[in-house]
Amino acid sequence: MLKTNNNSIKLTSNSTFWNDLKFELGSHRKFSDDQDSVSFLKNNLYNINAQILSNKGKKGIALSCGLDSTLILKVSEKINTEYSALCLSNSFSACSTNNKYSEKYWMDESLKNSRLNSHFIFPEGNDVMQKTEALVYQLDEPYHSQRPLLSSLFYEEAAKQKNQFVLNGTAADALLDNTTLKKFNFLYQDLINFRILPLFKKFIHYKNKKLFLKLLLKKATGISLLQFVDNLKMKNKWGAIINFSKLGSTDSRANQIPDLSSPITFINYFLYRPVQSFINNAEKCGQMHGVEVYFPFVNFELVKYFSQPSRIYDDSNGDYKKLLKLVFTDIIPERILNRKEKGHFTTAEESWFLETNREEFIEFFKKYVPFSKGIIKEKGAIDYLTGMQSGKIPFNTAYWRLICFCVWMKVFDVQVSEKPKRKQSFNQNKL
Repeated sequence: MLKTNNNSIKLTSNSTFWNDLKFELGSHRKFSDDQDSVSFLKNNLYNINAQILSNKGKKGIALSCGLDSTLILKVSEKINTEYSALCLSNSFSACSTNNKYSEKYWMDESLKNSRLNSHFIFPEGNDVMQKTEALVYQLDEPYHSQRPLLSSLFYEEAAKQKNQFVLNGTAADALLDNTTLKKFNFLYQDLINFRILPLFKKFIHYKNKKLFLKLLLKKATGISLLQFVDNLKMKNKWGAIINFSKLGSTDSRANQIPDLSSPITFINYFLYRPVQSFINNAEKCGQMHGVEVYFPFVNFELVKYFSQPSRIYDDSNGDYKKLLKLVFTDIIPERILNRKEKGHFTTAEESWFLETNREEFIEFFKKYVPFSKGIIKEKGAIDYLTGMQSGKIPFNTAYWRLICFCVWMKVFDVQVSEKPKRKQSFNQNKL
């Protein structure tokens, strides 16, 4: 039976939800366990989707064809069979004409037997040149890949189809599928507090022991070897002005292992990365086109329930993706259910940068690098970009962090203050 509750379902990156959640978790040592995870998940996701669908206005879904967005679609459609007034009208998906980067096969699988009007957008490299300034202005910061471009384009399409609301599966992974880091942190806490017996019991059940040792080394050093090498290369080329490996990151601690050892630190992790940054980007891209975005997986009860340490070694050995499949096996399409690789919105930015628009990207960078006011050294940066295009440097999204930073400097007319002069040392002889 569907029901509503008093908890806010319209969460934004600045919602009081986050502070309320921290207070709730901080004021309880134990939480009531009046239902198991299976019934909790089913009831919660049906109720929260019903609440969203009860809004007056046309509603759509951002469909990437992964498990999360497919589940939102199928739950919503099942609700519609029981309550005809609660329905989705459209689906919006970002695809590629390059089959290597296209997820359309899986999107078609998710939409099979669906009554929705499906809409597919096919971004191209030229869209980057035309829309980046507007996106940077809307997001208020440099972004580290072309996924915001996809978001903007399908919310633009949603607006054209007169959808006031779009459901989005963003942040489900961060909530339900970061089990490895959670387990590691419980082991790490046992280790530093000399809880030998609990450590041993957990460790023997930890499947990837090599990964644990790797994470432990990273935790101990605070910096990965790759990051160290990257910093060293950039220091030699551009000087120590900017930490290139973190350029465009949503969090200054992005390259460190987060502490997920308790509910409070788990939620603090949410506050920095990745949940709020994902929500922030999605809602701002929606705002560009007058569309409100809802996130069914990020609701008070669900986050509170799965932020408890006791859940980590419970159902499905803490693998909540498996738990989702178990709970909703009757409505998830079989091929999506058995899909091994994870589905998500992807772009063909690799082929854009390396092949179809390679010269345009270099010229685009040259256009904006003067606005970095010397922070980015043009020659060293072009060597880096062309080195990636020639294959000397493996492709990674650092190419875009570099370019987008310069665009951000231009869009917001960022001023670089002069380095403060060194204070003269105190000379006692002058007395």
